[in-house]
Amino acid sequence: MGCRLACLLPAALLVGCGTVADPTEWFDDEPADAPSPLVEINNRVQPQRLWSRDIGSGTDEQLLNLRPQVAAGVVYAADADGRVQ
Repeated sequence: MGCRLACLLPAALLVGCGTVADPTEWFDDEPADAPSPLVEINNRVQPQRLWSRDIGSGTDEQLLNLRPQVAAGVVYAADADGRVQ
């Protein structure tokens, strides 16, 4: 019982640390600066899709970091099972 209490007490104290809304207010009495207004952007280039290809729905959250690659003008994509298209 004593070990459980010794393990739960620090966890209970840390849970209370998450209740402060903004940690920057801990040391500063002045309010934070408001964000700058957004600047309107006029795009000079309008990209066009020339082709597309479905390469599947993902890797089932395995985080394999598989990204398509381009070599000699050809796009290659691999899936989690090792298939390359």
